[in-house]
Amino acid sequence: GTVNIQYGLFGPKIPMAAIESAEATTYDWKRFGGWGIRRSVKGEWIYNMPNDGGNAVRITWRNKKGKRVVTLVGTREAQNVAAAIAKAQRMLPAGEQTPALPPT
Repeated sequence: GTVNIQYGLFGPKIPMAAIESAEATTYDWKRFGGWGIRRSVKGEWIYNMPNDGGNAVRITWRNKKGKRVVTLVGTREAQNVAAAIAKAQRMLPAGEQTPALPPT
């Protein structure tokens, strides 16, 4: 039911129903100022490590307040991770396939 992003003790747990899109992409680590948990000037979060080849999954989702959040996760398997997220979303019950979490 969630995508768990873990970098040490930190990282979001993104409900599958809150994900608007998940796509494989590439990134330039210099744009984020290095490796680790970083935030770009555009407000995008990245969780990455050296040796991911500049590959990531770009997950666009909505938090509990309805705000759009973009999170990139560095991985050598970006295509496979994006495909697994898409498959898990298709398996959600019809009522849970919403583009965002309801505002609280």
